[in-house]
Amino acid sequence: MSTSTEAGINLSQTRLSETIAVSLIVLAVIGFALYSFQTIGSDGSFGLLSLLPTLVVIATALYTKRTIESLFIGVLVGLLMTNSPAAFIPALGTTFLDVFMNDTVAWIFIACGLMGSMISLVTLGAAPKPSAAGSPPGCIRRRAPCSRP
Repeated sequence: MSTSTEAGINLSQTRLSETIAVSLIVLAVIGFALYSFQTIGSDGSFGLLSLLPTLVVIATALYTKRTIESLFIGVLVGLLMTNSPAAFIPALGTTFLDVFMNDTVAWIFIACGLMGSMISLVTLGAAPKPSAAGSPPGCIRRRAPCSRP
């Protein structure tokens, strides 16, 4: 066996073990969130357990380096802790409707969406890149007069 094949096998084994570890952690967090709802119920006195969604957000953000998805996962863990599995989906819908129907949040989404579309238009409408020979197709960015063959 060559060393590149061995390295590929070691890499795939590492990814497999990493995937299994992350899956077990995710299942443990979901199980713990459901357990906390069953034991505490709707009393609302979670104490130190209220830090679980925050810890999940921080750990997920550090592991994946993606913040928005980490915040969404933290919201899901918090909803699992405070609602029964049967009421999870309606509570998620109600939460999103409450947030997105807020005037300030709607304004922020509209402004960010319009700004993003303007940036995209400017990026797509950029001048053509110079050719490999050094002179661009339309003699763009050239100080001397164009000399075409």
